[in-house]
Amino acid sequence: AYFLLPARAFELMMGATLAVAYSQLPKLSHNINHLISLIGFLLIMIPSLLISKASIFPGFNALWPCLGATLLIISGKDSERSGIINKILGYKHIVFVGLISYSLYLWHWPIFSFIQYLGLELSGALRVSALVAAFVSAYFSWKYIEQPIRKRNMPTLGSAMKKVMLPSFISLTLIYGIVDGMNGFPDRFNSLPEFDKKNNFPSTVRKKCHDADRIGNIEECWLGVKKEKLDGMLIGDSFANHSASLIDVFAKDANLFIHDSTSGGHPILTRFLPDGTYDYPPQYAQSRLDYALQFEHIIIAANWDNYSSPNNINYEYLLNTIKEIKSHNKRISIIFSIPATTKEHLHQLKLAKADRFVFFELPDTYIQQPKLPSSHIINEMQRRFPDIQYIDLRDVLCQSDRCNLVLNETILYRNSNHFNTSGAAMIAHKYLEKFDNPLK
Repeated sequence: AYFLLPARAFELMMGATLAVAYSQLPKLSHNINHLISLIGFLLIMIPSLLISKASIFPGFNALWPCLGATLLIISGKDSERSGIINKILGYKHIVFVGLISYSLYLWHWPIFSFIQYLGLELSGALRVSALVAAFVSAYFSWKYIEQPIRKRNMPTLGSAMKKVMLPSFISLTLIYGIVDGMNGFPDRFNSLPEFDKKNNFPSTVRKKCHDADRIGNIEECWLGVKKEKLDGMLIGDSFANHSASLIDVFAKDANLFIHDSTSGGHPILTRFLPDGTYDYPPQYAQSRLDYALQFEHIIIAANWDNYSSPNNINYEYLLNTIKEIKSHNKRISIIFSIPATTKEHLHQLKLAKADRFVFFELPDTYIQQPKLPSSHIINEMQRRFPDIQYIDLRDVLCQSDRCNLVLNETILYRNSNHFNTSGAAMIAHKYLEKFDNPLK
């Protein structure tokens, strides 16, 4: 939805329709243009303040800023009677920002991202410096790349394809092909096998089992000891996927044969959005649960923190689903989500271990264990269903309210709240040293 054309087509069509109809737009009075420009400005500014990571975007929320931009263009058509916002946007310094805006959009992303990769917090003087660097870079690329290309003699689409678009496409495709084919050149950080994507990221290692929306592909997706008959099934979202190597260790020790089928956004069944509609089509998750109910043991792992509050629309939905599974007299094991760190902290640990680009004090290898409110869904789960087996990895990950991110000089996390494959396996072995096997 974010990157592909179908979910974005209406945005482009609004601009195209405006361009086609522009010359036929009626002349509006000064006051009407003032009003339209103010409405357009508010339609851009209000969503920028109200839309959050939890909001649906693109989709319907993308309509408002696009409509606002459309109204601003309409209210600025007649320069003598343009709206008040158009007059402000007409100041030469703001026009200059508009001229370099596309370059600025392109440049700010790598600059901000590399600062995060260096384990630095994007705030204060560093944030200002990053903005200055983005503006300077944008100016030079606008002046020495965008403008010269605009002035090149390319009277037809064919000439533009041959001179600019095709060479650029071939070059970028080759670069991408080499980098992807070489797995991102992991040898440049040979001290960080934890971050070898192809061999140590659960979403890649088990790509036929996670987000594949397939069920019953047991020959490709099994854990533990292969036998004639399955003993159980691991289901859930990406937290179930990162638990696969953990369950593999437990299942081998317990002589169990487990099938796994996991998918992002499907804690058990498909989750609901705030408006009561499904986040994803429900067919896969329902079929997966129906399939799992054939077996004696159902293991569920999810990012329970996403649904922690009773105010969350999925809170009771998840608890009722667990109650429904219990009614089938199945053995249920639930894996709790692990404490989250920050992206910057994880990058600091990676750089410190690799002994590269360390511009910060050496980071702690632990984080403070978060205090969960009494109403948190995992606490409520334990109150309602005390006879279910709960696997709380904090019991081995955390000591004295401090949770380790590193074990035996190995970073356990692949991102801020997911284990890498080797990390989950290490935690499983540590769990077995300390407790009985939860699958026995």
